Amino acid sequence: MATTSKEQLPKKNRGKVKRKMVKIFERNRSAQGGLNYLETAITHSPTSIVITDAEGRIEYVNPKFCEVTGYSVEEAIGQNPQILKSDLHPDEFYKDMWETIASGKVWRSEFQNKKKNGDLYWEMASIAPIFDDDGSIIKYIAIKEEITDKKEIERKLKLSEEKYRKIFDHFEDLYFQTNMRGIIFALSPSVVPLTGYNIEELIGTSVLDVYHNPKDKRRFLRTILTEKHVTNYELKLVRKDGVILDVFISARIEYDADGKPEFISGIIHDFTELKRTQDELEKLIEEMQLHREEVDKRAFEINRLNIRLSESEENLKQLNATKDKFFSIIAHDLRGPFSGFIGLSELMEQEYENLDSKAIAQISKSMSKSAKKLYNLLENLLEWSKAQMSRIELELVTLDLYDFAKRISGLFLETALQKNIDLTVDIKRDTFIIADSNILNTILRNLISNALKFTPENGEITVSAIANGEMIQISVSDTGIGMSADDIKKLFRIDVHHTTIGTSQEKGTGLGLILCKDFVDKCGGEIWVESEPGKGSTFIFTLPKG
Repeated sequence: MATTSKEQLPKKNRGKVKRKMVKIFERNRSAQGGLNYLETAITHSPTSIVITDAEGRIEYVNPKFCEVTGYSVEEAIGQNPQILKSDLHPDEFYKDMWETIASGKVWRSEFQNKKKNGDLYWEMASIAPIFDDDGSIIKYIAIKEEITDKKEIERKLKLSEEKYRKIFDHFEDLYFQTNMRGIIFALSPSVVPLTGYNIEELIGTSVLDVYHNPKDKRRFLRTILTEKHVTNYELKLVRKDGVILDVFISARIEYDADGKPEFISGIIHDFTELKRTQDELEKLIEEMQLHREEVDKRAFEINRLNIRLSESEENLKQLNATKDKFFSIIAHDLRGPFSGFIGLSELMEQEYENLDSKAIAQISKSMSKSAKKLYNLLENLLEWSKAQMSRIELELVTLDLYDFAKRISGLFLETALQKNIDLTVDIKRDTFIIADSNILNTILRNLISNALKFTPENGEITVSAIANGEMIQISVSDTGIGMSADDIKKLFRIDVHHTTIGTSQEKGTGLGLILCKDFVDKCGGEIWVESEPGKGSTFIFTLPKG
């Protein structure tokens, strides 16, 4: 047996042996130090570390494992990792894992486990085999990071993306995004029915290519670059089939994190049919003015025919009331504002050079106010006409009442600011109802408009909602002039002509509340009002819960 004593070794070999022993000692001491560092790192690791034998029995767990799972070291040692198994993954999932690591490969995946107290959690794990000097697997080591919060965030993001994708996909107006040179890179699906082009046909092309008037190209681009945004900018576009569209464009420049212009986003609203209807209505009014006698005669004949065809006195009364309301609006409520509008425009045309900027601004303000009133009246009249002819087809869907009410209220913020009225929406998020979106739009728009009309300066208007059984009770409350019990009885009736002058001398037709009642009835709800003179009014209606 070989020995290394000084007495038995030749003197010339003693130094060599001594140096070798020193190297072995230093290597052992270095290895021991490395092990200490490794043990410290594993103990304080922010991830769970599990070591098992070749059969899968746990031999070691670090403190993070105990913190995450709730099992102590003593409870975990000797157990199979299946004590953490949840019921989410199929047997094939675990079979694939064992086949992978048993073949000497590293397995990586995320999976759901169960803590000692039964709580479920998610982990991202890497499991690798440990080999001996002969290449045989003697142990497995698993390094696992808990990702439960990350998975929950991903789930919520996915739900949010799906929610807004549905809204985007069903958006009736056309949403677009272009670079600063007008090259399109994003469009909503509504581009197909609006323009006749597929999305693929327009992506990468200039949005200016579909303008009808070449002058509009330069004018719009110059305006958006100067003003940074435009609202209800009127233009004409050309469909793929050559049809000319009248549209409103609202657009703005979007900026990056450094405040540099990045792209232009906007919405295109098609009002071709509305403009056509306006033109036809104006023509009709003109013809009625020229042939009033003939119109009166035809009205009498229609009335006599309705009387003969009517099956009951109540039906006849309702039919006559509807006719009277229609002609009252056409003969007075439409004709009057149109006359005022025409008079103002003629004054501008004839006296333009003699008017100062203040007078022009005042006339323009009056014309704008008159135009908006005509537009709202016309919109109600068209909706009411369709309802009377039973041409409205309900499309009942689940709507987010909070988002809907915020959007409609936003349309009236400028009017509210002019009267210094606090217009608020007090509705809980995720309050869902079942209704037709166009009908709900008309109801809320009319009720908020009325509240603004009859609320003096520095007042308050609140849109709120509460659950009431299977229905949602929606209220529009104001601190306005209120009304008497007798006036309340006259509301919602086509056979009674009742209007009240607003706090800023606003005039109405009474048609809005009639529309509201018709539409609420169609959606399966009810509408009523609670009010006292000088104490404001609360209009309440119900719709099915979503």
